[in-house]
Amino acid sequence: MGVTVKPKRFLLTAFCILLAPYCLLLLTSCKDVGVPPDRIISDTTDHGPDTTSHNFTWVIDSLGDASGGTLYDIAIINDTLAYAVGEIYLRDSSGQIDPQAYNVAQWNGHVWNVFRIQFLTVCGKASRTPYPAKAIFAFGSTDIWIAMAGDQITRWNGSAQTETMCLPFSFAINKLWGANANSMYAVGNGGNICYYDGTSWQKIESGTTLHFQDIWGDTFGGSDEILAVASDPFHSLQRYIAKIAETTATALPDSGIPEPLNGVWFRSSRKYYVVGSGIYRKEALTEDRWNGAPLELTPYYSNAVRGTDTNNVVIVGAFADVLHYNGSTWKSYPELLKGDASLYGVSMKGKLVMAVGFWGEKALIIRGTQQ
Repeated sequence: MGVTVKPKRFLLTAFCILLAPYCLLLLTSCKDVGVPPDRIISDTTDHGPDTTSHNFTWVIDSLGDASGGTLYDIAIINDTLAYAVGEIYLRDSSGQIDPQAYNVAQWNGHVWNVFRIQFLTVCGKASRTPYPAKAIFAFGSTDIWIAMAGDQITRWNGSAQTETMCLPFSFAINKLWGANANSMYAVGNGGNICYYDGTSWQKIESGTTLHFQDIWGDTFGGSDEILAVASDPFHSLQRYIAKIAETTATALPDSGIPEPLNGVWFRSSRKYYVVGSGIYRKEALTEDRWNGAPLELTPYYSNAVRGTDTNNVVIVGAFADVLHYNGSTWKSYPELLKGDASLYGVSMKGKLVMAVGFWGEKALIIRGTQQ
């Protein structure tokens, strides 16, 4: 049974502190911030044929009663249905903090309902545990794939779990992407890529031991183009960009990118973005060098990038930093910045954007409706 969490609302005081990439600071709460003032940065090198609106009405929701609450990924199904995954800690009937996290939050267009999905305590055994969830990918309202922060993936049909799969080798999954239910990829730590063909999972040799942080695919000419990015910013400045074709992965040049990467999104043969310690783009993968976005865009580490098209792209990162590209200019939303917050995942659908992470002691969701 799910638990309904109604967002609280109060005035924010935003502040900034010195950032080390991936610092895990925590924060609380919720507010309507309305349509923000302009802070637009021209990008004269990168105009698209059309532009979209920079104006969003923002609402900030926080979930949970105790420290440690974090959401890592989110999938928007439609205007009244979205799922976020991570770990949310609530008080039990006795008023004490329940040590078992709620690992899924469902948006019904009005409120967030949190519930637990169960993973196998140990693969091959019958017992189950609601481990924190790390990644989500949805084909629709009745076929949603959710990965734990380990080596298991479960499927959700909108009302119940239908199966739980253990990968054939153990690694921490960070992201999922699939063309359909018979072509799914899981990427994660140690350079691991795993592919599901509708029957079984198999390992894809990636050529790196860096941690894969993100994967994205797009269809061009009837075939899927798939890219994944890897890094280990805690221990090195290295990065790795892989192009995946069914069960093979090849390295792509990273010329022009000096530091780690954490996110990737693109439209095949039109525009490619990779983000992390900087924002980089190409018009075509055959270009020799990745081009950096304007340096004044953000001083913070960017964790994720998604879009609906090349003229409607959102990038999120540390301190709840949110950037929007409309096909001609970039805009940041400084009123959303908070010193004790970070955003790890973002999803866009139609006029709706949702980003997730943490804020103080609680899980954080920022919802934006494009005007």
